[in-house]
Amino acid sequence: MPRLPLTEPELLFSSQAPRPWSGFLERPVVTEEGVLLAGDDASAVCVDAATGRTIYTLHVPLETTDAYTGLPIPWNDGRALVPVYQKDTSLKVYDVSPAGAIGLVDSPGAEEEARGNDMRILASDAGCKLFLMPLARAADDHYLISWLYRQVRFYRTECRSFTRGLRWGSEEAMLTTTADVVLGVTAPVRGTDDRGTLVARSAKDGEVLWSLGARSRTVAGAGAGMFFLLDRSARVAEDAARKIACDEELLEALAEEPALMGEALQSLLRGLLAQRPVRAPSRIAALDAETGIVRWEAQVPGDVVSMGGPGGGVLAAVGVEGTAAHLYRFDVETGAPRGASSLGTGWPGSPFDPWSGRLSFELWSTEMPAIVAVDEHAIAWSSPEGLFVERLEEPFTRLWRWTLPAPCRAFRPRVLDRVLNEPAISVGDGRIYLRDSWSLWGIGERR
Repeated sequence: MPRLPLTEPELLFSSQAPRPWSGFLERPVVTEEGVLLAGDDASAVCVDAATGRTIYTLHVPLETTDAYTGLPIPWNDGRALVPVYQKDTSLKVYDVSPAGAIGLVDSPGAEEEARGNDMRILASDAGCKLFLMPLARAADDHYLISWLYRQVRFYRTECRSFTRGLRWGSEEAMLTTTADVVLGVTAPVRGTDDRGTLVARSAKDGEVLWSLGARSRTVAGAGAGMFFLLDRSARVAEDAARKIACDEELLEALAEEPALMGEALQSLLRGLLAQRPVRAPSRIAALDAETGIVRWEAQVPGDVVSMGGPGGGVLAAVGVEGTAAHLYRFDVETGAPRGASSLGTGWPGSPFDPWSGRLSFELWSTEMPAIVAVDEHAIAWSSPEGLFVERLEEPFTRLWRWTLPAPCRAFRPRVLDRVLNEPAISVGDGRIYLRDSWSLWGIGERR
């Protein structure tokens, strides 16, 4: 669990970092040995957590003109696993020592390709369309890797070992895991209402434990033997129903006044939508990881744009209603409300608001407050301008505010759902690491 500084932090360092291939790979990965950063052109860097000094730089020989490094994860004995995709050529995972030396190398998808099955690794297109999801640990010495090929909606997850290769594979993109269960989603079917299926599998053997339709549901995380889902189906359904009703009234208005067009027509439509605001709450559900049974449910007014935790026995969520945002806390075991604090007003309106001008949840949510971390005593959240820490329990006193040197808002941080946002900020033991493109900052307690 991360530990947040409870007093205003110091700037420990500011340094240049390798620019990642895309913004969703900007998040720093905190380990006991240092901070791992994904870079472009098949590179990765490990920096000292206190000074930002480079411990080692990993360069994998380029096999093609376009390659990128996925998010590394800490492994055993101070080592790290670093995935690298060489466009249309190879997908490999490197076991890297604390000194930056490459040890074992594994090739996901190799077994299936040897059988003649297309894993989309050797696909050819004008741009790089293969996205690596974050790696995860599995049982024994196995790890989990997942990738999706956007162009043809191909999703894949494999449980692998450097010494034994493939343990099992499935046609889902991995979203999150507990110690024993992997939760993934199947590819949506273009041109239909099928938005995919959430599938929970045993991490040990890949056996399907349960499944659930993914439409209007977003996986927000895992912890305490549960998966946490954001369910927006009631709000989406209410929005669809009101648009149908408004379209009928619009047709009646056009029948009475056929010359109605342009801005006047749009103004009438916005007025009709404003008369029917979406009032359904967002729903948070905690599902038992082994069975998929709902352990508890909670409601949040308006739209949920960020979720964090569990930490300190609390699951946190940022809800936005109108232009006001609140930070809600729920007991992680029961879902009972533990209070809420105001994050102020003046935030941009939801795409459900006819006056907002935001047509996409993906773009709108990145302008909203985002939870950074939750520990036993405090919650950290960020806006595009500042980083804030406030108490976990009542009174929800704000402990400090730090002006961000850059937005630290990763572009498309969540490749699959486009609803919940995650800033490119990570927390270690009393220290916080912020990344924006070429730059890395470390703030926190000086020891």
